[in-house]
Amino acid sequence: MRHAIMRSMVVVLLAQQAALASQGGRAGPEIPISLDGDAVVVPLRIQGSSKVLRFVVDTGAEITIIDKRTAKALGLSPGSDIELETVGGETTIPTVELKALQIGSYEATAVRAASYDLSGLTTAMDSPVDGVLGIDVLSRFRFTINYGRKTMFISATNTPSPVQGVRVPLTQGSGGYLVPVTLNGDSDVDLLLDTGTNMTQLPWNVWQSVIKTWQPRKLLKGVISSGQDAGHSYLARLDSLQMGNLRIDSPVVRFVLPASTGTFAEPEAPGLLGSDVLRHFIVTIDIPRSQLFLAPASDFHEDPLEFSSIGIQFLKKDKQLFVVGVWEGSPADELHIQRGDQILEIQATPVADLSGARIEQLLRGPKGTAVELKLRRGNRLAVLKVPRRELL
Repeated sequence: MRHAIMRSMVVVLLAQQAALASQGGRAGPEIPISLDGDAVVVPLRIQGSSKVLRFVVDTGAEITIIDKRTAKALGLSPGSDIELETVGGETTIPTVELKALQIGSYEATAVRAASYDLSGLTTAMDSPVDGVLGIDVLSRFRFTINYGRKTMFISATNTPSPVQGVRVPLTQGSGGYLVPVTLNGDSDVDLLLDTGTNMTQLPWNVWQSVIKTWQPRKLLKGVISSGQDAGHSYLARLDSLQMGNLRIDSPVVRFVLPASTGTFAEPEAPGLLGSDVLRHFIVTIDIPRSQLFLAPASDFHEDPLEFSSIGIQFLKKDKQLFVVGVWEGSPADELHIQRGDQILEIQATPVADLSGARIEQLLRGPKGTAVELKLRRGNRLAVLKVPRRELL
């Protein structure tokens, strides 16, 4: 299941203060977006170029990032270095100056962006990515994301505009902006607003607090998470998650064991509020005024088969499909499917002919039904009929 593959975007510890010279002027029209693994991808142009680039809208990143190949193609010269904290640890990378960055009719100027290799993000999302829009840019305007209509609307902060929905306050933390959330009706926590991750995630200290008064009915072990090996990340279904007076029943969250490096190595690192929760709403984010507005989305429908599957995570690269995770106790685990196995065909269809979304659809299905996989492990081939099961 692709939703639990490494998808969380890089989080920067050292935020760079970009000039506040963004002059978008009036509010622009709605901007068409795409949703790749629930991440919002917006088209934009840089330096007046006619080439349309694809940037992920990521409130969990403190600084805007441009793929180093895209920066080279645009002729951007590297400048001073910064320390970048990713889910895998800290690294030093150069920055480049984006004199003009245009999103729809809104233009941001003097953006200092990190130049970083985003090929891993492109692979994980199964679609090309040129960059990541961080809060250094996103804090310059108010914006609304409509997941159902696949549109984004931007308005300048000095433009009065009525906003519908329940107001939820944002507070600034060390890694971004925090949202007050109540779990299971009695556990109050602050989660980092992270439009760039596709699954809400709890660090170990928060999870320990939650299970003091409540126990999950079932856990899924062996989940591959950003910067975590199999066995260090789990999935569980809560009773509820509430923001303001808006409640989501039976949400699935990920929690991670204590980590020694990366984003969750800090003892007080907050959890992540991801797009799996946000997509229930029409979301307006107003970072300059430290507020979030949530209006229930009438066109949102929960997928009843989201966790009715065979229990694998996959990665498609160069038209090849590999198993990257097998959940303990799942049908795939019971049939000894292993991490590293190559899937050649699903239901007798070559995987090269299937998109990531279609693969996900084929692996899901009503419990008791089965999916046929043709696998390669080393020099051995096998065809297995793997039953689907309700895993959470």
